Amino acid sequence: MSAVIELNDNGEAARLAALRAYEILDTAPEAGFDDIVLLASQICHTPVAIVSLVDRDRQWFKARLGFEACETPLGQSVCVHALQQRDLMVITDLTADPRTHANPLVTGEPEIRFYAGAPLITPTGVVIGTLCVIDTHIRPEGLTTAQGSALEALARMVITQLELRRTLAESEREAEHLRMRELRWHLTEEAGRLGTFELDIGSSLMTVSAHLCRLFGLPVASHYPASAFEELILPEDRHLTSDDASRAAGSAVLEIEYRIRRRDDGAIRWMFRRADFLLDANGRAVTMFGAVMDVTDRRKTMERKAALLELGERLREIDDADEIERAAAEIAGRTLGASAVGFAILTPDGEALSIERGWTAAGAASIVGLHKVADHGGYGEALRDGDAIVVEDTELDARTRANSAMLRTLGARAFIAQPVMDRGRFAALIYVGSDAPRVWTKGEIDFAQAVADRTHAARARLRAEADQRLLNEEIGHRLKNVFAMVQAIATQTLRPVTDREPVKALERRILALSSAHELLLDRNRLSADMRVVVMGILGTVAPVERFDVSGPTVQLGARAALSTALMVHELATNASKYGSLSAESGRVSVTWRIEGPDLAVEWRERDGPPATEPARTSFGSRLIRMGLAGTGDVVLRYLPAGFEADIRAPLARLQHE
Repeated sequence: MSAVIELNDNGEAARLAALRAYEILDTAPEAGFDDIVLLASQICHTPVAIVSLVDRDRQWFKARLGFEACETPLGQSVCVHALQQRDLMVITDLTADPRTHANPLVTGEPEIRFYAGAPLITPTGVVIGTLCVIDTHIRPEGLTTAQGSALEALARMVITQLELRRTLAESEREAEHLRMRELRWHLTEEAGRLGTFELDIGSSLMTVSAHLCRLFGLPVASHYPASAFEELILPEDRHLTSDDASRAAGSAVLEIEYRIRRRDDGAIRWMFRRADFLLDANGRAVTMFGAVMDVTDRRKTMERKAALLELGERLREIDDADEIERAAAEIAGRTLGASAVGFAILTPDGEALSIERGWTAAGAASIVGLHKVADHGGYGEALRDGDAIVVEDTELDARTRANSAMLRTLGARAFIAQPVMDRGRFAALIYVGSDAPRVWTKGEIDFAQAVADRTHAARARLRAEADQRLLNEEIGHRLKNVFAMVQAIATQTLRPVTDREPVKALERRILALSSAHELLLDRNRLSADMRVVVMGILGTVAPVERFDVSGPTVQLGARAALSTALMVHELATNASKYGSLSAESGRVSVTWRIEGPDLAVEWRERDGPPATEPARTSFGSRLIRMGLAGTGDVVLRYLPAGFEADIRAPLARLQHE
């Protein structure tokens, strides 16, 4: 039809866009539109009235009276012709009008004959359809002026309904958007455990979130005076927070941590608050807003880490098993806020635990003594398997209910019993008790485990050191016997030798080795101090007053210590026989320093005879030229002022050999 062709222009795009904006097509009937078609039918005395909206290829009826179909193709539409004009269109005889005489609704059922349609014009001037009335009889008189005006007024009411409907839909969407924003913010608060507030500085009235109320243990409400929160801050922390004066001046600290005592359960919690100010046009603070987070767990984690560092430092300094237990119990008790802590050793028969030293809070009962495992509850097998026993209330826990009266005398209403395993066997435990029911956190249980392990390791270290000292004493005794036997054998074997000087040299070298081994034995055969080795050997050759010795502290490994002792012995022996120590006023200076990766040693002889290089290389000279730990980095100078030697070796090698 030509009518359909005429719609394919820019006007169609505007009409379709307007219809989409109203979101009206294919929606359910609505009373407001149904009332309009009822009025139109009654006013115009027609059996049919329709609110017709013209889509791309159909006309769809939002409201209809006296017409069965809810839509028709555009080829059967009379309303489509009304889209081209902006006033009332009346066709008194549809069979006679060239635009409609071939319309299937005219030529066939329901054989419509009269049509009057008022265009539906949007506020932007786009025609989207009509409010029409239809009759099955020709009406040469058309509509009266009053009927036509009423039909146009009702058409405007259709547009008003559409606009109202869109406004309501947009308002609902905006309200839903706001609800979703509030929901997302609430979920963000809950997920991040954030409480938010906005404080009016003039009135000190706070608008608060539900989670902020819960953080402080207050009933959930939207508003509170600032004092309701401030009075829950611990007195010793109130100087950290804001008050009316600092808020009014805009000088309050914006980022702080402080402690509160919750209103509902009395629990002490750490809070982190971050805030900012809203200023007026004159730069005065009028509103303070911010967020608060419970950081108790983070603070307690930091405290437990610091306590373990403190425990490690204390344990390194203690050389008594009882003091180790005392220190561990005190640090654990203070950190966990317990009433009693003790480190218990399993007796040889495996039936009891002995606490030699413990820690108790003021007024708490002592836990020192012998405790039968069976007396404390039905969990002996679990301890032997290495499982921690965590009891939140001894009077309610099935494992301890029967023994709760006895446990109460020890102040144990709740406790942790953390076993320590040694080579897969239950050997000891740390006991942490509370005189009130308590929920133990995983962090607290892990901390008890860490304290138990460190305490057990420190005790094992003391036992190992004691065993090592005993072994060293036995080795030292036997080694002295070996050196004495070697020296006796050498003396007896070399008795026939007429040249006694080599014999004496051998005896002195054996003595030097013996002295060096004694120094190592004093250091548990692990290392020896450079100064101790040098002074110890020099003292066997000449009075120590004739030596000037200086240098930083350097620990030598066992092999390097023996090598240094032999070299210093040879240098000192040569000095006493041929060098500066052979003269009454002669002196020797021995210095060392660290240069990059090396240890540099200087031997200087002064105020003695001029040094001359020996004609032949003796065993002692070869020993000196071998250097420290056999590195061979040695420079010897025979000068008129005296003998000098510069010796270098990698420090790392000396410390680990």
